[in-house]
Amino acid sequence: MVKQIKKALLLCLFTLLQPVSADNFIFDLGGVLIDTDKIASLEHIGLKNLAQCMISLKKGPRAINHHIKSKFFEILNNTATLHSYDTNANNEQAYDEHSNPIPFFMCAWLAGAMQSEEIRTLVLNTIEQFPEWFDHPAEQKAISNLVTMVFTPESFIRTRKLYTNGITFIKACKKQGHKVYVLSNWDIESFKLLKKKYPQLFNLFDGIVISGKSKSLKPSPTIYTTLLAKYALDPRHCWFIDDQQENVSAACSMGIKGILCHYTWPWKKPNFYQIAKTIKLAHYKSVTRREKRKNTGIKPSSTKNKSNPMIDGEKIS
Repeated sequence: MVKQIKKALLLCLFTLLQPVSADNFIFDLGGVLIDTDKIASLEHIGLKNLAQCMISLKKGPRAINHHIKSKFFEILNNTATLHSYDTNANNEQAYDEHSNPIPFFMCAWLAGAMQSEEIRTLVLNTIEQFPEWFDHPAEQKAISNLVTMVFTPESFIRTRKLYTNGITFIKACKKQGHKVYVLSNWDIESFKLLKKKYPQLFNLFDGIVISGKSKSLKPSPTIYTTLLAKYALDPRHCWFIDDQQENVSAACSMGIKGILCHYTWPWKKPNFYQIAKTIKLAHYKSVTRREKRKNTGIKPSSTKNKSNPMIDGEKIS
């Protein structure tokens, strides 16, 4: 039954992408093709620690999740300040899925400026020295475990899993003649393990650029330019799919057609069927505009689109 559903989905995606000229599709990883394994993450952090935090801090499951992440960011920032790191040394800022700037150490880690072991050791030692930074011993333990999980490549990859419908979408793109690429903020150490864990995904790509190797972070224009130059891609013939507004907007500023990832609710999984429909609609609108310009004698080069070209499923300009 599952195989039949996958085949049906593949056929639908193939049909939707069929009218689109053979363009290039560029994918983000986290939040688009790779998901967080929440159960594995909870096990790393410690269910007992989280339960004690919920009781002592009087927070429900959703609130405690937000609290732990905010505290994690706070501790990383406090550690950088305490040890006098020049947080302005790297001017490239990355963001989380809620458009919050991520801490200096995470930016340095993703950009290949610092190794995971270096950050892990420094932060854990600092946490031991400053228990007063925490409201409860269980909170301190939970954050320590989270630091260990994120900045230990093997542990981090154990908490990542595939969105299987992403592979289905990529196969549909490939069958239609499109080329597919990866453009992601990801550190070198754990990325090697990720590729080894999921060869069925990474063997499909025609090219890959990650921040740890390029030494540049999305949404900086540099990393987009790196991908375009490395694979000789014309931005006008590229579609970029990402789950973060800043990254999509940056792609659009480079002349790439950007798509903010759609999700199905309440599971919050990428809805590639809707993405394919969006691409088809945007393609037809683009063709229609060109035809109108041709019929009215207006040259495309004399007409500039000053609006934001981002595609979010509802607003297509």
